[in-house]
Amino acid sequence: MSGLQQFPRITTGVVGVFDSTGGPTRRRHSIRRHLITLLMALLIVSSFFIMTGRAHAASTPQYPGHTISYGSTGTSVELIQAALNRYGAHLVVDGIFGPLTRAAVIRFQRAHQLEADGIVGPITWRALFNSSTESGRIEGYINPIQPGLWAPARTDQGVDWLPLKPNTPVLAIGTGVVTFSSLHSYWVGGGNITYKLTAGPKAGLYIFVAEHLTSVLPVGSVITPGEVIAIAQPRYPWTEWGWAKPPGTESYAPAVPYSGEPDGNPTEGGLAMARFFRELGATTLQDPGSGPDTPYPTTMSSEHSMQQPTSTLGPTPRVSASNGRAGWRGGLAHVGGRLIPCFNGLGIGHSSRLHCY
Repeated sequence: MSGLQQFPRITTGVVGVFDSTGGPTRRRHSIRRHLITLLMALLIVSSFFIMTGRAHAASTPQYPGHTISYGSTGTSVELIQAALNRYGAHLVVDGIFGPLTRAAVIRFQRAHQLEADGIVGPITWRALFNSSTESGRIEGYINPIQPGLWAPARTDQGVDWLPLKPNTPVLAIGTGVVTFSSLHSYWVGGGNITYKLTAGPKAGLYIFVAEHLTSVLPVGSVITPGEVIAIAQPRYPWTEWGWAKPPGTESYAPAVPYSGEPDGNPTEGGLAMARFFRELGATTLQDPGSGPDTPYPTTMSSEHSMQQPTSTLGPTPRVSASNGRAGWRGGLAHVGGRLIPCFNGLGIGHSSRLHCY
């Protein structure tokens, strides 16, 4: 009772007037205890629903703003089909809302006691994704790797994911702003988008998605969790996701870049991103083991606190080997008394085979 005694006495607003002695005082304390217990219960219940709503909102891909129904096409349909497949629909994720997709939507609506009209409006959208995605792993972020759309690949400077079909949507992990965007960047296939997270536990950090992107949002775009920020194509090397070096405005800026290692070797930055993906609910091909989920301190205020490339020649270009083998070996070679970058024994800009070291 010592804790309750700190509250001011209630002398009006209840039946009867109480003095400081005898039975009325005990009755007054009893009523006070019941009121406090009721208020605490209401606060707990309210907090639960607020936190649950936030977790669900964060795990739901952004509703496109219009209904999706028979005859609709596009990335929203792909997301719906991939989500329905988690309920045994066995749909082809082709982005075409045909009779099989409509039938699967109706079955889902009936199972969840919704109006079974075969139309995906905001209510069905929320029910579909809140039921089929893992929520609450990291508040404010979503798992962008939607089952049925991506397959895991290797971990190197980031984590590679294989798009399972053409025009696969790339979703934003959290709220942020696009800091770099190009279809003609350093990476293979040209496409690259980098964004700064502005909310959640990783706020202030940068994420890049690169390689074989055919559509990207422009620099300055404000993005939300689950928003489509790019379109990926299933070409080798697969789309790479990783932590980027601040300020996120360069064509090639992995947080921990290669310094002459063979392509395909995991860097600390790639392993950190793999751990982050696993925290979001995505299963990476390689187990990253224990360790940090970022390659640099979350409170980092300067890019100088990050690991920098050791070579003064700039990054060794990442290219796919012409002989079809996965990976290439980078290094340096002597040509005309100077050092030049080379890969697979071939000097960049030179057709002859050189000794790389």
